[in-house]
Formats: sequence, C-alpha cells, structure tokens
Amino acid sequence: MPECNTPIPDDICFSIMAFLDAKTILKSCITISWQWYKISASLEHSLTLYPRKKESPIGTKLSNCLILCKLREIHLIMMSGSSITHDQLSIIFGSEKTRYLKVLELVNCPLTTVDCKQIAKSEFAAHLVTLKLQNCHIGSASLLELVECNNFPNLTSLDLCHNPQIQGWQYLLAEDGSTSIIKQLKELRLNDCGLGPNAFLHIKSKFPNLEKFIDVYGGCVYVKTLVGKIYEFPITSSEMKYSDLPPLLYDKGEFFDRFACLFSKKLVTDDPVVPGAMVHGVIRL
Repeated sequence: MPECNTPIPDDICFSIMAFLDAKTILKSCITISWQWYKISASLEHSLTLYPRKKESPIGTKLSNCLILCKLREIHLIMMSGSSITHDQLSIIFGSEKTRYLKVLELVNCPLTTVDCKQIAKSEFAAHLVTLKLQNCHIGSASLLELVECNNFPNLTSLDLCHNPQIQGWQYLLAEDGSTSIIKQLKELRLNDCGLGPNAFLHIKSKFPNLEKFIDVYGGCVYVKTLVGKIYEFPITSSEMKYSDLPPLLYDKGEFFDRFACLFSKKLVTDDPVVPGAMVHGVIRL
C-alpha cells in the first residue's frame, strides 16, 4: 500500500476525472488529496457537449460543467431534436468561469440578436481567439452586433458557415471602423452564407491578411499558395485531381501549402505540387 503522502500520478487523475459528470462527485473527489485538488484547479479545460433530445436539460449540464476552473474552450454541438434557450446560453455567456475563454464553438444553436450582443459584450470576448457559429440562424442584425462591437482584439478565426439568413454583407465590406474584426482575422469561413461572387472577390482582395478563406459559390474554389497568391478555379466534380487545376499553377512553379488549404477543403497529398511532378492527390469538396 502506498503511503498517504504519495503523489497520485497525473495520468490516473486525468483518467478518473474524465468519467466525472456530476457536481457532487467532482467536489468529493478533489477532497481526496490536496495534490489532486491543486492539479484539478490548475488544468486548462476544454468542454465538448453533444446534447440529445432525451437527455437531461442542457442547462443542468452546463451548470455542472462550469464549476471547472480555467475553462478555455467550449464546443456545444446540438444534436437532432435537441434545443437550447437564451437563458441556457446565458449560463455560458455570464459565468465568471468563462471569462478567459479562447475558443467558443456553437453548432445548431439558434442565436437571436440579443444572444450575439451578449457574446460581443461578454468578458471572454477580449480573450477569444476562435469563434465558430455554424448553422446558428444568424441574420444581418446579429452579424452587425458581432462586427461593430470592436471587442475582439485577439480574434483571428471566425466561422459563420451555414448561415444563409445573413444578407447584410456590406457590414463586412464597410470602409469605416466596423471592419476591424475582419482586418485582424487570419481565417474566415463563409461557406453556405449567401455571399455573392462579387462580395467574395472583394473581401479576398481587400483583406490580404486572410490566410484561410473559402466560399463555395457559383462553382468556384479559392486556394492559397505558399507564396501568398490566391487562385480561383471551377468545381467540376466532388473530387478534383491536381491535373484539373489551371496550368498557371504549374507554369510558374508555385508550391501549394498542404497545411494552408482553406477551411474544410483538403489537399490530400504529402507532397507539394511542382512542375512536372506526378501527383495523384485530390481535393475533396
């Protein structure tokens, strides 16, 4: 038997804590040893939830999980048949435990203008690096709340995919200070957002800081090379071979950055594209 003052190995602590989902259990376990308590209090946590219709209310789950200190990431993906209310979302937005949140991902969570305003005015907005709001029924008014707040100094990645309700893209393209949120971004995802080709090309040319930027609209995909140039080419099938790309890419001998492929579109190969190379990779759309 180990002595009472023997440190508990970190991997055992982490393994046990992975199975804890109730507030009372967690509070009981962290009292087993002071060393365990200090470890649990110092960990930077990432919280991922997939609520389903027949499970306990999401509000209860969030309340239990938010006793965790140093919560840095929240990924909330609402499954089919599940729902979430403004009051339940407010548990995230208003908790002091989320004030240093770096990543917030909400998927299939209908957001009102009030919700978006609450995100923009929250304490964690100043620390957010990544904000993903996929299929959240965001409209033009909600987008305006996010863009005009000027409260995201560290945000570098914004994902608004699958929000076709957005029509006011002039807010993204404006010449005034409201574009500051876009100017600082390195990644912008706008798939299935009703963005027309003219607006898309305008964003692409106006904000050269964007390293990852794609919108599948009008049958075109945009790819950035290692030297920083962005090329446009048509979508001809669900899988495109490198031989389908414009000859210009080969003639100038420019390399593709396989890690800088834009958004969810993958350049499937371990080798860069070079003139005359026999490449069999594909771009999966």
